[in-house]
Amino acid sequence: MIKFLIVVFSTVLLASCGESESDSETSGPDPKIGQVQEDLTAAKKVWQDNGLIDYTFNFYSLPGQECMPEGVVVDPLPHRIVTVEDNEVVYVENGDSGEPMEISTAGIIGTIDDVFDYLEQKLSEKPAVISEDSNKQNELPVFNESFGYPESFYLRIDHDDGCDATYISLSQLR
Repeated sequence: MIKFLIVVFSTVLLASCGESESDSETSGPDPKIGQVQEDLTAAKKVWQDNGLIDYTFNFYSLPGQECMPEGVVVDPLPHRIVTVEDNEVVYVENGDSGEPMEISTAGIIGTIDDVFDYLEQKLSEKPAVISEDSNKQNELPVFNESFGYPESFYLRIDHDDGCDATYISLSQLR
């Protein structure tokens, strides 16, 4: 009888150490990827139909805190105001201080076309989470109705050695 209880206890203990159902759901690709790809394709067409090549927009990005080692807190990057002329980034300004920023170190993805390319590339990596932001993981990324550009999206890509997460917001296209 004691041997039987030891075998049962060991089996239960080993089973509880395995991957739980919720773990497997969070480590696999987000089931919304297909819908986001459809929305992205439609939004990109709206953007291209508008034909904008000269514009300014606010760019905000924040690394996902949940992917940082315990105790590490990442300070948010400043809002950046990005100026695009003839589909090239020509000027970046720190939106908090008004100071110019060096384009190569400003931490921006580039033009809005580049943001679309970035999002498409990240979707091909099958993110564990693709959503409006880290606090609204059931919501789809938001695309501007008039111009199509991505207004707000959050990505988390899980790796064997951790994860990478980023929140990106574009606003005030002018």
